[in-house]
Amino acid sequence: MDIKPIRGIATLYMFSIALITNVIIGLLFFFVNTYLLSTILLVTLVIVDLYFLYYFFLDLTMKYTLIDNHIIIKSFWNLKKVDVDFKDIEGYMISKEPIHGIKLAGMGNSKFSYGRDIIDKIGIVRMFVSCQKSTMFFKTSKMCYAISPEQIEPIEEALINCNIPNYIDEYNEDSKVELHKDKKFLILLSMVALIIVLMIVIPAILYLRGSLPVSMPLSFDAAFIPIEYGTVKEFVFKQMAYGVMNMVILFCMYYAAYFCAKYDRKTAYRYIYISLIIVMVFFVIQIRILSRFGNI
Repeated sequence: MDIKPIRGIATLYMFSIALITNVIIGLLFFFVNTYLLSTILLVTLVIVDLYFLYYFFLDLTMKYTLIDNHIIIKSFWNLKKVDVDFKDIEGYMISKEPIHGIKLAGMGNSKFSYGRDIIDKIGIVRMFVSCQKSTMFFKTSKMCYAISPEQIEPIEEALINCNIPNYIDEYNEDSKVELHKDKKFLILLSMVALIIVLMIVIPAILYLRGSLPVSMPLSFDAAFIPIEYGTVKEFVFKQMAYGVMNMVILFCMYYAAYFCAKYDRKTAYRYIYISLIIVMVFFVIQIRILSRFGNI
């Protein structure tokens, strides 16, 4: 049987925050007249809008299906499904209190939550909670899940019939983090580090080889028209400074990922993705400058 989620303020909240964010970024475009900042704002706007749209449509299209001792969380017109088999459930609990937790990924507040949260005494929970008025938590050996169905009784009855206890063992944090053994994490980290090295090395090599003109543009307006020129040494130094800045960003993101990995490995990757996006913006701009003004 299909069970609808309880409807709350999630849709209105996300729409309002998205609108305010777009207005703020749109206003910043009027005050920014440099190509670098304009590009960063544009990339930020695209990412933010895609982020909001994902959770906006997740909330609008989500429903729960109870069938053959499975609870299936469906969204995006049944294109995305999360199947929780009752035989994997170690325990469940029902809460009617506001959501109190630390948001690792996703969107939400005390009244709704989507994504991954750290919930006190439960641990990492994949949240599919449209309203906090009636939240059901399931714990499996690998992950905890939370839903907010309009009809909670049929699900609870099915859980009782499967002899699943109405409690969840307290979560103990795993302090052992071994990101250096995670191949995916190392590949992402290596990609970012390689691009940063290229950002620093390419202008330096071109300068030492004498492949760059005597003067190079140091800053551009929003239309990529140079507004300030300097010596080639100043240009190379500025590009190297951008590389060092991205090293600092990567360093910060690495430790943020390390902290999150204690709770959820998948969320840890996102911090390295953020660093990758930032360094790609700077690297693409550098390549564009060199190809247009560097005579290479």
